[in-house]
Parts: sequence; C-alpha cells; structure tokens
Amino acid sequence: RAGFGAAGQNCMGAERFFVHATLVDEFCKSVTSVANSMRQGPPLGGSVDIGAMCMPGETQRIHALVTDAVARGAKLLAGGVLPS
Repeated sequence: RAGFGAAGQNCMGAERFFVHATLVDEFCKSVTSVANSMRQGPPLGGSVDIGAMCMPGETQRIHALVTDAVARGAKLLAGGVLPS
C-alpha cells in the first residue's frame, strides 16, 4: 500500500520494482489484489484509501504512459480507464 500513498504524487512514489523472475507472478497477483481493493474518492470522505490526482495534467500524462506501455506489450492488470 505504501507505493500508492498520496496517489503516487510525492518524491517517494514507487516507480519501479525489481523482482526476481521466480517471484514475478506472485508479486503481480499481490500488487493487483491491493490495487483492486483500494477505495478511491474524496480524501475527506472518510472511508477511502486513495484520493484523486491533484497535479494539473498528471492524469493525462500518466494515462499516456500506461497506453504506451500497453502498446509496447505490457499487460494491464488493474485500472487503466480514465474516469468520466
């Protein structure tokens, strides 16, 4: 959960993980489970785990990075859809 802190918008946000090849599947399942269990919403709403991105343009920039990664062969395991 720590990598999701402040919606990933801090200098300590996790960007890369180095995982031994024998642990990749287990690691991906674990991270996907955590990501899918997180409740998103207004941070003052009380029962949420992660708020919205607050930096202008970050949503589009990150969506472009995800789209590019998928186009290059990455497998999307959670999220990836912009809210309307």
